[in-house]
Amino acid sequence: MKRKAKRGLQVNNIRNKKLLALFKFSIILFSSLSFMFWIYYKHDFYNFQIYEALILSYIFNLERLGNTLQMHDQGLYISITKECIGFKTFAFLFALILATPNVSIKRKIVLLAISPFLALFINICRISLALILVMMTNAQFYRIYDHILLAILNSFIVIMIWYITTLRHVKPIKD
Repeated sequence: MKRKAKRGLQVNNIRNKKLLALFKFSIILFSSLSFMFWIYYKHDFYNFQIYEALILSYIFNLERLGNTLQMHDQGLYISITKECIGFKTFAFLFALILATPNVSIKRKIVLLAISPFLALFINICRISLALILVMMTNAQFYRIYDHILLAILNSFIVIMIWYITTLRHVKPIKD
């Protein structure tokens, strides 16, 4: 009796299965990040900038003009730009969740639904920490705080959220 050949890609050993899973993860991660950044550069996010400035002005009791915050005691004006809205954090988290293999679709949908709020919260905390550091040091080292230290901390937090919410629940690849 003849056996029917299985259709599709045949993966026989665990090493090949892991390589295939890594390849799929990389393709989905790259394509979803590309799509998200296409959205980022194609659209205007001024309303989000105003909303974030409103939240920060309420937290720190600062004067707000559109998307600009004014710190009277130091004479500083801080503008919430397109780079400050946390879209890159959201895109990174979105792509990681979407690309993780062996996680149920239901779990991915729930995580994708809450990821914008997580990204907003992370970003408000990041900017708040930057504002506190600026208030303490009179903005001498703002670029170092915001662009280096807090960007690294932001990436670490996103990876930790991804690990806690998604990666822990990945089913192992079996033979």
